[in-house]
Amino acid sequence: MLKFKVGDKVIILAGNYKSRTGIIINILKNKNKVIVSGINLIKKHIKYNQKQGKIINIEAPIHISNISIIDNDSGNPTRIGFQINNNNKIRIMKKNGKIYENI
Repeated sequence: MLKFKVGDKVIILAGNYKSRTGIIINILKNKNKVIVSGINLIKKHIKYNQKQGKIINIEAPIHISNISIIDNDSGNPTRIGFQINNNNKIRIMKKNGKIYENI
C-alpha cells in the first residue's frame, strides 16, 4: 500500500537530486516508483524523419524509498500514517500528529 498520492509535495532523500523538492505527477504502483516534476531528468532522442531530430528532457521514475513527504508547517521531511475518523480514512504526519493535506 502506497502512502503517496498525486499532487503531494516531496523531498528527495538520496541520489543526484538529494534535498530537492518537487510534486508527484505520476505513480507507478506495480514498480513502487513515482515520477516527480523537474527531478531525475534524462535526455530522450526522438527522430521524426531523416531531416529532423529532437532531444527532449523527460522525468524518469524514482523509487519510493528515496522520497519523503514535506511537512506543511516546518518544511522538514516526515512520514505518513493513517487514522480513521468518522468512518473516513485520513493521512496524518508522524512527527506532529496533524492531518496531512496536500497543497
